[in-house]
Amino acid sequence: MKTPISVTFDRNVYEFVVNPEKERLPINEKRTYEAIHKMIESGTILPFISESVFTLETLKRKNSSRKNVLGHRERIITTNSESNGNTSVITVGSNPYIHPGNHEKDNEFLAKAIELGFKILPIYRLGRLVNPAIKAEWRYILPTDDILEIPTKFAEIFEVIESNGGGFAWLKVLLNVPDDNSKPWFDYIQYYTGTDKKFDAAVAEWSDGDSIAAHIASKIDYFCTNDMAKTAGNKSAFNVKMKALLHEQFNLNVVAPFDLLNCF
Repeated sequence: MKTPISVTFDRNVYEFVVNPEKERLPINEKRTYEAIHKMIESGTILPFISESVFTLETLKRKNSSRKNVLGHRERIITTNSESNGNTSVITVGSNPYIHPGNHEKDNEFLAKAIELGFKILPIYRLGRLVNPAIKAEWRYILPTDDILEIPTKFAEIFEVIESNGGGFAWLKVLLNVPDDNSKPWFDYIQYYTGTDKKFDAAVAEWSDGDSIAAHIASKIDYFCTNDMAKTAGNKSAFNVKMKALLHEQFNLNVVAPFDLLNCF
């Protein structure tokens, strides 16, 4: 048996991988997805997908609902509980009631992915969106003795991406968030007067940047995507310069679906 490789699949690939019959495709593309699907079934490929796909990219776009959800101000909640009847424990975490959940189609693909063996890579941002459709046992936590190792690495990676204009940085520029702002970034959404199309594109780039950070921090071998950075250009986390930088600093390996089959 071939030595398994771990692969993070972008949204524009994963839906075809879990269901090669998703839509009519050129025969060579369909066979590529069918081959990847079979390699996952056989254990040759260990499949992963970023949590940001289900928290950012699956948000409804109609009637500015993305802006409504992302502009929610109560991002973090605290809960109090008692330990042994004496010690009070305060837990700080993301508000689980903000995200509206998946579309029916998203749930369909997610169910197929979990059945196929996909694991979800967590996003390590305080106040991140939490999709109620994602069960805790579906998340992949890299084994480590240091609980801060993965969140710290994640932060290091997304800071490199954002300092070079990619990922979340594009959304902050679009919203005119000042570098020295004292307000939360999402407060600026209410003042945004641009198009929903530009806002959606910036959110997609944010998702891509966080996906790459989660992928590298979790030590996955390959990132498989069809994203050629044609729309976002130099703002994209998948542009040529960014990929080269991330490969040099973190050994990021980005491949297209067909090229993935040549990695064995």
